[in-house]
Parts: sequence; structure tokens; C-alpha cells
Amino acid sequence: MDHESLRAKVVSYFQTGNSWSLNALFQKLTDGDPPDLCYTEEHRRGYLRDGISSRINAIVHEMLRCGILAPAVAWHGGRRSIVIVAHDLPLQVTEYGRQVLGGDESAVPDPDSYMAGLRRDVPRLLTRLERSYLEESVRAFHLYLYRASLVMLGGASEVLMARVIKGTSGKLPNGSKIDSELDKSILAGFRAWRASLEQNKQRLPPRSGEILQSVDHVFEIIRLCRNEAAHPKAVDVDRLEVQTLLLAFRRYARALLQLKRSMR
Repeated sequence: MDHESLRAKVVSYFQTGNSWSLNALFQKLTDGDPPDLCYTEEHRRGYLRDGISSRINAIVHEMLRCGILAPAVAWHGGRRSIVIVAHDLPLQVTEYGRQVLGGDESAVPDPDSYMAGLRRDVPRLLTRLERSYLEESVRAFHLYLYRASLVMLGGASEVLMARVIKGTSGKLPNGSKIDSELDKSILAGFRAWRASLEQNKQRLPPRSGEILQSVDHVFEIIRLCRNEAAHPKAVDVDRLEVQTLLLAFRRYARALLQLKRSMR
């Protein structure tokens, strides 16, 4: 079973209620699933293959780390406590977790879900380098490392922009000049590319003005926020700022790659 299929089963399990345990999760996954999850049919009740078991633990650990799940706290004798029975850990979905599992578009999901959503939004897959920047940005976000998240998001934005510029400059009359400016810096290359697009609108698809306007805004704001976060300035970086930019990046990537694919 591939990772996305297994993770979908785990997420589906946690979407059915508010409080669970790891033992109950393992039991649920073995009770109604095909025999490939178990060594033999008679082991169906209690045992998963070691590989499957470790993968489920990794998925649950990621959901705990991202704040989607938390240890369940109960009152016993007037005191709040976490009760662990037979080496099992009771779990509960957090308020943030309910937003993520419920498909709330204003919540940044865990890295696996974020990248899966990006693959659905973007007509072509991102490169390995772009994915690595993005995954690290989302992980940093969920660890409350908002400056680090912004820096990595800025890297993803600029690597993607540079790829699109290189892939389209040859279709523009002054492509060599654009490439030369890009060698100086991403900002110089971006400005030369945008100026050339404005002068050669006939090479662009219909309604490209709206696409480029959104691209301009997101590229510039990510760059400015990244620069402020990465340099020693008295600027606070809060969760809402990074969350907004992470969510905006998905449309930004889709718009850029649509433009690259459709340029004449």
C-alpha cells in the first residue's frame, strides 16, 4: 500500500470522531482491509506488518507534531491527567485539527496534505528542489518557526520563478537580455521578463493580465517578507502572515506554470 493510500485511511479514521487510541487505530486498519496488511489471515485481528506499523506511527507522529492530534487529557479525582492503558496512547483531534481534517481552506494542513493539494492544483509537478523548499517551509510553520518558514518559502518562490523565466525567455524577442539579467539576480531577471511580457502581449494567452497581476503581487510580497525575516530587522513574523503566504503560494504556482505552458 503506498503512502498516500495508507495516510488516507489514517485520516479517515480520525475524521469519524474526537477521541481514539493507537491500538484502536491499528485494530481498525486490520479488521476490514485486504490481507496484504497482515502476515496471514489468522493474524488479521492484531498484527500489522512491521513496515506498515512503522509507517502508521510516522503518520500519527507527523499529525501530533503539526498540532492536528494531541494526547487526550481527562479528569480523574479532580486532576487532569493523561491515562495510558496497556502501553496505549489515547489521542484527540485538536480544534486546529478539526479545521484541517474538515477541509477548511484557511488552515495550512500538514506537509503531506499540503503537497498533495499542491499536486492537484498545479497542472505539472514541481521540481524536486521546489518541493524540498516547500516541504521544509510547511514543517517549519508547524514547529512555530515562522521566520524559517518564510525563508524557505521565499526559496521555493524564487526557484520556481527562475525556472519559468528560463522556460519562456526564448519565446520573447529579447530573451538573451532577460537571461543575462537573471544571471545577475532573480529580481533583475523578473523585472526584465515582466517588461518584455508587457511589450509582447500578443504572445500571451487571453486573460493573462489577471494571471500576471496575481503573480506580481505574490512574488513581491513573498520576497519582501522573506527579506525582512532573513535580515536583522526589528520585524515580527506572526503565524497569520506565514499561513496566508503558504496558502497563496498554491495559486501562484498554478498561475505561473499555466502561463509557461500556454505562451506562444
